[in-house]
Amino acid sequence: MKIVNAGFEVFDPIDGSNTLKKIERVARVCYKSEDKITPDSYRKMVGALVKRKHFAMLEHGEVILKVDHHTYEDLRCVLSELSEKCGEAPMLRFTSLKFSLRDIVSGNMRAWLEFFTLCCNNEIGVNTVLFEVFTQMKYSPIFDAVQERLEENVALSYTTGGEARELFYEDLSCGERLVHYDLSVKFTVDRGVSHELVRHRIASFAQESTRYCNYGHEGEITVIEPYYFKDCREKEPWKYHSWVEACEKAEERYLALLEYGASPQEARAVLPNSLKTEIVVTANLREWRNIFKLRAVGVTGKPHPQMLEVMVPLLEEVKKQIPVVFDDLVTK
Repeated sequence: MKIVNAGFEVFDPIDGSNTLKKIERVARVCYKSEDKITPDSYRKMVGALVKRKHFAMLEHGEVILKVDHHTYEDLRCVLSELSEKCGEAPMLRFTSLKFSLRDIVSGNMRAWLEFFTLCCNNEIGVNTVLFEVFTQMKYSPIFDAVQERLEENVALSYTTGGEARELFYEDLSCGERLVHYDLSVKFTVDRGVSHELVRHRIASFAQESTRYCNYGHEGEITVIEPYYFKDCREKEPWKYHSWVEACEKAEERYLALLEYGASPQEARAVLPNSLKTEIVVTANLREWRNIFKLRAVGVTGKPHPQMLEVMVPLLEEVKKQIPVVFDDLVTK
């Protein structure tokens, strides 16, 4: 049995060249296949995700656009029409001239793909400038499936021409980043902490899968060491040794079930809460403020010690990387 410490990794800020690479990187966390990443493997991987309709992974890559006011209003009208026609509309985020002296709309890749698909299915026109942004070669693995239908729908649009220019992190003001910039963090924690993370509503998640990851291939499981048991080794060693013994017993039974022919998704029933998992959390900065308030500052009560173990240093790290936004959040 391998015992490791909890930790986190802040993913690089989004730019136009690595959005699809980021989606691949996040998706491979689920299957622990990061060793298969090559300089150009992202196109095949993202294409396979779309083909299998594994759209949840597309939520970890986003496109932010500065548009002219007519295109901005057209988009809002189309979303309203979609909502009326089919009772649903993808979640796109808007800030208008009144907010930041320019019109900005953003959404993750899944939201944009669903937007175009719903437009095609309901014969609602797609603005020419939006068509040009999303059918360029850079994003072809995602939008290839709807490109022909989009070409037909362009003619139905009320608005032609205009402006739609991609924006990236460095192009945004502090206020715009709160709404439009998505930050992704990979946590290495135990399953108990990950269960708390996925309770946050306005976020996307990609987690190491105990259904598909076969830990029998390594001949052992990996667990997160609770630091509070580690600290009591000398004064109360029975606590630490009881934890180790329980995890080792679970590992023994898990490996035995695999030998008896059980599948990983069947054998996982005996895995402990301390099992190491990797989970990527993606949310805009406004939601990250809420996460930190609950999980680091503790505005509704003291967070779990193992949550504080990763969230407090993460908050200090993002304060360094993203000025102003989190400066008012102070931990005790």
